[in-house]
Amino acid sequence: MKFKEVLNKGFMLLLVLSGGGMPFLFERNMMSIALFLFIVFLILFYKSKIAKPVFQGAVGLTFFSILLLVVTYVFSDGKQVLLKYGFHLLTFVISILTLVHFLINRKKEAFIEDLYSVLKLIMFHAILSFFAYFFVSGSLEVIKNPLTNYECLTFKKIFFYMPERNEYSFFGLTNCRGQGLFWEPGVLQIFLNFFLFLELFVFKKSKWVTALAVFAVLTTQSTTGLVLLCVLMIAYFWNSIKKNILLIPIAALLLTPIYYMSKSNVEEKVVGERSTSFAIRYFDLTDGFLLALDYPLTGMGLDDARYKEIRSESYSSTEGVENTEKGNSNSIIYLMAAVGIPFTVFIIYALFKQTVIRKRRWLFMLFFIVSILTEPVLLKPFFMLFVMSGMIVIFKNSTQIQLSNS
Repeated sequence: MKFKEVLNKGFMLLLVLSGGGMPFLFERNMMSIALFLFIVFLILFYKSKIAKPVFQGAVGLTFFSILLLVVTYVFSDGKQVLLKYGFHLLTFVISILTLVHFLINRKKEAFIEDLYSVLKLIMFHAILSFFAYFFVSGSLEVIKNPLTNYECLTFKKIFFYMPERNEYSFFGLTNCRGQGLFWEPGVLQIFLNFFLFLELFVFKKSKWVTALAVFAVLTTQSTTGLVLLCVLMIAYFWNSIKKNILLIPIAALLLTPIYYMSKSNVEEKVVGERSTSFAIRYFDLTDGFLLALDYPLTGMGLDDARYKEIRSESYSSTEGVENTEKGNSNSIIYLMAAVGIPFTVFIIYALFKQTVIRKRRWLFMLFFIVSILTEPVLLKPFFMLFVMSGMIVIFKNSTQIQLSNS
């Protein structure tokens, strides 16, 4: 592998982990600065000239990012921490520079090719983590982030588990829901299903890899992950059956156990012993929407600590949710409350214009929107890149600023 390929694969790994990975959870500031310096180094290392449309588009993205932060800060309640806005600006700049790098230094398909390679690595780690739990569950140590009170168990900081919340028994065997290199299973499933989407509809390299990706998603026991898995598999088989009707028995045989596993998981999360998860997400939806209505134009501000305070002061707990002093798991609802409805509508519009994935666009957007509706990940560099890739097309429509043809 050439040195440039190593650099780009390494950067892509960090970019993916910025979407909810453990290194960014425990060392957010240091890792964010490292990611910023990495992308600046890559741009300087290639020494490519920036095409005029790319430059103008990047300027437009930067102006919008600054405008969003200034308006949100100025019209907030005045109790925001300015440093946190600097962190959000850093996130936006990382996404913009990443977009610029892939537009001027790499071929059009380079982003999803690098992403495919890294997500395959993520998948193999998730599967290894699943089987490792049988052997290392008695040798785990506690790690905790004192700033966020996040706590989990780890084996040599290679595998991560939260058995108190996620341990389960299956046919007499005890295991723990997979979270891979991410802070919870719900985030891991996003990247596993993303990999499955790329394998099924873009690269189509191996049925064995597809089977492994499906298994990896199943190990997360994530309700959203299982539902999305069903949607992706149904879409794949529907397309295949139209070409060959003889595949119907095979499709039924493979989809039936996935369907019943998903159905059982949904029922347990909604009305069963683990219904707290559903209650929290329902509370986040309704409570966050009410907060957004209280601050409809410019939002309450992007200081997450202040958001938690306002939420705790304004609304009492609901059934199954005892603690309201927490963030919102719904990225879109949180964005509405934080920056206001007009900015949120424009950001979602830009997201639908994204140029990272263009094959099976509506299926991909369904997957992406459902994912950000259930996890607080949209304002992270990896996910903001999709927004920026669409927004740059709005500001400067040109074939030179489309990130992919796939």
